[in-house]
Amino acid sequence: MFFDVHPRHRDAFVVDLLQFACPNEKCDDRGLRGKGNLRLHDTYGSQEWSRLKCTTCGRTFSERRGTPLFRIHITEDKVVQILSLLSRGGSIRSTAEAVGVDKDTVLHVLKVAGEHAREFNEHMLKNLHVDQVQADEIFTFVKKRRAARNAKVKR
Repeated sequence: MFFDVHPRHRDAFVVDLLQFACPNEKCDDRGLRGKGNLRLHDTYGSQEWSRLKCTTCGRTFSERRGTPLFRIHITEDKVVQILSLLSRGGSIRSTAEAVGVDKDTVLHVLKVAGEHAREFNEHMLKNLHVDQVQADEIFTFVKKRRAARNAKVKR
């Protein structure tokens, strides 16, 4: 593994540079991991995110670029909490209160995560040739919701 240590924080953290690739469309090494062309440039923000520099093209970029966490200014733990609560049926307001953030932050995280999931699906789910699809868990969930709704109407 190729690691780099930030000069001002030698004891604080080490960055695994093999997991990153230059995102610059004009760079010869764009999207290629493990080329040895990346260096730790500096850190930014209260969480001290790493800003990396490509030695091929000279551009800098955030370690969070290309992830759902890019330009989100809360900790990863809070993002995970938000998405976990929402995926379990929590409301926007109750999720915001439980995590300790504004409801607009919850909406922003949900929007960004949804866009990232859509892009991921569009990229990964191409030219699928399937013979069968199982959707029984979805059917069960819908059936239970419909039964609960009908029970409320009959009361």
